[in-house]
Amino acid sequence: MKNNKKIFFSVLVLLLLLTACGKSNNDTEPEVENPDDDNTGLVQEGVETGLIYQDFSALTTQSDLKSIIMGLYTESDLDPDYLESIGNFHLITSVKAEDKTSQDAFFGGTYNFKEAKISESGINTSAYSLMLLRAEDAGQAKKLAQDISKSVNPNKWICVTAETVVSAANDDLVLVIMGDQKEVNKIIETFKRLP
Repeated sequence: MKNNKKIFFSVLVLLLLLTACGKSNNDTEPEVENPDDDNTGLVQEGVETGLIYQDFSALTTQSDLKSIIMGLYTESDLDPDYLESIGNFHLITSVKAEDKTSQDAFFGGTYNFKEAKISESGINTSAYSLMLLRAEDAGQAKKLAQDISKSVNPNKWICVTAETVVSAANDDLVLVIMGDQKEVNKIIETFKRLP
């Protein structure tokens, strides 16, 4: 009986230590946008993915990054189960060029760019991350895409690893995606068609 009490007490202390671990007040949080906060698109009737419908044909490389991301999801003919997994507690995070901590967390290094948005699911059993950046100019986009695709960590999730990391440049836009090979390639091909 005394042994059971020691084990119970040890487990209790361990649980308390694990739950007490957390971020300090000095950590900076990247800015997270609520997809419902603006009117860049409408949620399609009956779609429960949490993603916002965006007409891809209305987009160009000069459109805002969030609209481009939503247009890529709308147009890419993704497997419905994969799209649903992306949409689970979907978050779009803005990363500022001066925020080196967030850059390192998302891109695996620090880079120069005008703006960046990250699309990830807050709750997912699949490894997935879409990073869309606007380079300082079109001439830098291809190199930026190559550099980030080499530095991102496809093992950044606790229990899953991205199957592939793929990148592309289009005008001054850079797209880097980690995830399922087949689905990621669909998004990349749609991105290349963006006028």
